[in-house]
Amino acid sequence: MSFDESFKNYFYDTNRFPVFLFDEFVNFLDKNEIEHREGKGATQVLQVKVSEEIGFKVIFRSKHDLENYTFNEALHPIFNLFFNQ
Repeated sequence: MSFDESFKNYFYDTNRFPVFLFDEFVNFLDKNEIEHREGKGATQVLQVKVSEEIGFKVIFRSKHDLENYTFNEALHPIFNLFFNQ
């Protein structure tokens, strides 16, 4: 799937990720053997391992924005790979 630059930049700049792409993102993680696990608690959706040094970083659900998840900036390189596949 290809994304135009304005679409990608919006999500990079706001640290948001569209809910409708979540399943595709998890498939991307599996395909690329990027370690991930279920989130904890009511707001964590997924934990993704960034590196051995950094560990797992979280994708969160927001009760205010039902169309997008938010994520930690440390996940930018992984989202960059996903959006540029």
